[in-house]
Amino acid sequence: MNTDSLRTTITELVAARLRVPPDTLDPDADLGALGLTSLDAVILTGEFEDRFDAEVDVSLLFENRTLSGLAAALCTLLDGAKAP
Repeated sequence: MNTDSLRTTITELVAARLRVPPDTLDPDADLGALGLTSLDAVILTGEFEDRFDAEVDVSLLFENRTLSGLAAALCTLLDGAKAP
């Protein structure tokens, strides 16, 4: 999965959690400024693990504070998970 398709999926999941339309979320805005809480981050981590069938640490969301940054980090994580 590439970064753009990951960003789309992540945006949809975050938008659902925030109860806003996905197209209203700026991919470069701080997730906290968008209204994402630490509880949301924990819940989203579980959703990411289910969706992508990979272990995702909640710190990924705290270290990558935008949708674009999160997509890039998750893409790297998933690519690493596929390596033998």
